[in-house]
Amino acid sequence: MSESHPPVAPGPSIVGSGDHHGATAPRHTNPITPWVQAVQLSPVALLIAFMMLRNVMSSENGPILLLSIAGAILLLVLIAGVQFLTWQRLTFWFDDDGDFRMDSGILTRRERRLQLSRLQGVDVAQPLLARVVGLASLNIEVAGSGDSRVTVSY
Repeated sequence: MSESHPPVAPGPSIVGSGDHHGATAPRHTNPITPWVQAVQLSPVALLIAFMMLRNVMSSENGPILLLSIAGAILLLVLIAGVQFLTWQRLTFWFDDDGDFRMDSGILTRRERRLQLSRLQGVDVAQPLLARVVGLASLNIEVAGSGDSRVTVSY
């Protein structure tokens, strides 16, 4: 007489997908990451807009003022769009060997592989804006040459 064992479903981390034949499915960082990063860059855009508006206000040209405001809004939308594309193209996962992999890049793709057997340090940083929304930045460093550090933000 044979024993009947209930079927065992694989855990959520044992998934293979598309390009990545790894032990875990590729993941994205938190969906609000592009907004946090866009807000961090917005002071630069606001400073540029302020400089443009100051020049326009001294010349008293109405159409140029409207054009300057539209340019500032366009710059903020462009920053948010680039941050969204960066977030969308960044994925990370653990492969079959247990190594950490990260794939990123908008125009050129970059894939990083960190051997966790050579792990030296993991730092968790929470800048003020990230702390407000409950996010953190993870810095992973392994022993090796030159570029042996990866940062996964928010």
